[in-house]
Amino acid sequence: MDTKELGNQSDKSLSCSSTEVVYELSPYDQEQFSTVLHDIEPAGWTPLAASIAATYEDLQAAEGMENIIYIVSDGVETCDGDPAEEAKKLNSSNIKAVVNIIGFDVDNAGQNELMAVAEAGKGKYMTVTSQQELEEFFTSEQRELEKEWLQWQAENVSNYYKTELEKRKQVHAIKNAIYEKANEEMEKLLALTDFMQTELDLDADSKRKIDKAIRNRNNDIRTYAREKENQYIREIQEQARESREDVRKKGEEEREKMNED
Repeated sequence: MDTKELGNQSDKSLSCSSTEVVYELSPYDQEQFSTVLHDIEPAGWTPLAASIAATYEDLQAAEGMENIIYIVSDGVETCDGDPAEEAKKLNSSNIKAVVNIIGFDVDNAGQNELMAVAEAGKGKYMTVTSQQELEEFFTSEQRELEKEWLQWQAENVSNYYKTELEKRKQVHAIKNAIYEKANEEMEKLLALTDFMQTELDLDADSKRKIDKAIRNRNNDIRTYAREKENQYIREIQEQARESREDVRKKGEEEREKMNED
């Protein structure tokens, strides 16, 4: 049936169940996307709630990511659904989608209803009256996303610096604890040789040899702890550097991707 005919009451059931994915979740291809949009004409009823509900299945592959949804509508729900409830469910689901609503030339009553949907989806509402305003809105949104990626990049780079510092402090504290235990052991062993000399008649030459072995053991332990500290700090520095580079690269890639779009 031609979509232009889907405005009559008799066609409500068919129109209200007509939600369709016309562009699969994939990297943006401007030519393909424009071709798809060219063949779409607004007509029929407005299954806003059903469309929001269907989005949940469409975005399952994007679970664990930050999902932002933009719904462009020239009217309010006309299929007896509850779009605000569906937006709330979507936002609180495992895909945690933010639902933004763009009202295209909608009257005041319609704007109030669409605002409630955006609020339920923890998103925002914007009204536009022309294609130019719609394009300006998305340009503004792109700039905001670029700023958010810059902020995300800066915050994560800073967090990796902080994490690196904390780990280095922990390794240094462990080394100092080993030093302390090694010194305690050495002092006790040297005290034992003193006891052996005074109480058990340990000769001076033997005592010197034992004391030397005790001090050598202490030096070996301290050297081992120091070398391990240096090794772990180098590993921590390298891991932190790689993580910061990954964050910077991710932020740059996402901003470049938006500019290409």
